[in-house]
Amino acid sequence: MNDRTQSGSAPGRLLLPGLFRAQAARTPEAPAVLTEGGAAWTYAELEHHAARHAAALRAGGVAPGDFVGVCLPRGPELIAALLGVWFAGGAYVPLDPTYPEARLALVLEDAGATVVLAGHGTAARLPAGLTVLDVADAPDSVPAAEAAGFPLAPDPARPAYVLHTSGSTGRPKGVLVPHAGIANRVRWLAHRHKLGPADRFLLKTTVGFDAAGLELFSPLISGGAVAVAPQDAERDPAALLRAVGDHKVTVLQGVPSVYRRLAEQSGWERATALRLIFSAGEPLHAELCRALAELAPRAEIWNTYGPTEASVDITEHRWDPAQETGAVPIGRPIAHMRALVLDPAGRPVPVGVPGELHAGGIGLALGY
Repeated sequence: MNDRTQSGSAPGRLLLPGLFRAQAARTPEAPAVLTEGGAAWTYAELEHHAARHAAALRAGGVAPGDFVGVCLPRGPELIAALLGVWFAGGAYVPLDPTYPEARLALVLEDAGATVVLAGHGTAARLPAGLTVLDVADAPDSVPAAEAAGFPLAPDPARPAYVLHTSGSTGRPKGVLVPHAGIANRVRWLAHRHKLGPADRFLLKTTVGFDAAGLELFSPLISGGAVAVAPQDAERDPAALLRAVGDHKVTVLQGVPSVYRRLAEQSGWERATALRLIFSAGEPLHAELCRALAELAPRAEIWNTYGPTEASVDITEHRWDPAQETGAVPIGRPIAHMRALVLDPAGRPVPVGVPGELHAGGIGLALGY
């Protein structure tokens, strides 16, 4: 059988909400979120703001299992709002404020979300009939007894979030990602690549794409920091590279087309802290890897693969400059995931025989 798996520790009892709170208890004064200009939120501050939003959501009638829209620009408040939804027991529905109003309405309707956390001025772009909670109106403080009741270990099979892909018709299609799936992916990345307090993971992906989950939560369960890229930096390679240098980013992920544009920029001499470069979403070729390796010689370059329906990624492979030319392999499965190459009848094919890639394991979205 062409079934390639990789061992790893069993999924832990604590999922991402509990893992973050445990880290915040260990390092309350460590920086958790870095923003432009050097401003930072500590773990204690991030946990405090998340608790504020959780309290507002509960007061607004949100119950465990409810879907909650989050419509905020990239920044510390967005991270606090996402954690706040989890603290309240809900699942978040990410809404990019720059999306057309019709798209926002379709996503909310499909998810069945009736409550939205939003920023000042965003409510006007949301459909009528919703309960819109302005993040600025959250309570300043939360009683300790109430904060202690926020769930550390939600049901692993309960949705953590719902992401909407375009689908074959162009209409948004919701993918329900369970807590167990995203926790497995984030824990694996943090463990496999030894993330720690010195790491800075650049948040540049819009929250409506699944890769943002790795940028958001991998550092926050490891004692590191989320370095927030400026708005629209993903479309401005020069600004993106400046953010890497300014924040001393150690971990960067992106698609090859973005990396090709980054490789053309000047300023790589300031990106000396980079130690991990992850590529996903498009085929990766050794020629690009060599260019990146010359610009960031201390960094390991990893190719990852996986659909949204499998909690971001299911496989990874480290590029080997001594042996690999041409297309870079997608690698082997991460812990608690399976990758099988099957023929049209659903039977495993021998090694080297073409077939269709199938995924299995803890990361599969609900309903798959």
